[in-house]
Amino acid sequence: MKKKSLLKKATPLYRQKLPNRKNALNRRRPLCHGSSDNGSCILREEPPELPPQRAMRCVELFAGAGGLAIAASNAGFKHDAVLEYNHDACETIRANQRRGYDLVRHWPLIEGDVHDQDFQTWNGRVDLVSGGPPCQPFSIGGKHGAMGDRRNLFPEAARAVREIQPRAFVFENVKGLLRESFAKYFGYIVLQLSFPRLTLRDGEDWTEQLSRN
Repeated sequence: MKKKSLLKKATPLYRQKLPNRKNALNRRRPLCHGSSDNGSCILREEPPELPPQRAMRCVELFAGAGGLAIAASNAGFKHDAVLEYNHDACETIRANQRRGYDLVRHWPLIEGDVHDQDFQTWNGRVDLVSGGPPCQPFSIGGKHGAMGDRRNLFPEAARAVREIQPRAFVFENVKGLLRESFAKYFGYIVLQLSFPRLTLRDGEDWTEQLSRN
């Protein structure tokens, strides 16, 4: 007669229920979405809930009738200011606001000279500065005044970037800006926008600043 073993048969670890794991498993229990041909479920975990994101903020310079600003609105930016000097262009924006166009109706439009604007108001509050500085100084069809043309507002664009300190900026202009005759000044524009805190010294012009940097 065989003696009964006094040792209990060991239960495989994979069949054991670990204590205090029920609640942890319930928190990440996958959902069953449909089934396959063999009757098994297709398991997918619920995506984690993300906190609501802050709306991206934008300041638009040299807005004209609002073309580039509309693009920023389409991209999800909310405008803190839309600046334009030309009265007729501002009236175009106002007319579209009165018509209730969703992309422009909440724009805070500022009609005035950009030279008079204090951009410190938006320091640290804006993600993007965008705009199209007047193209006449660099246009192939113009007088090619470039840096000597009073309508050259790239220095004001650089000042806006310096005072607002946005996370990014976008400025557009004409192809004529890339002509060889403007190459040196284009390099100066790049310098200003790359290092906006580098400013002119007293009595210094842009060529002297460019040469020392």
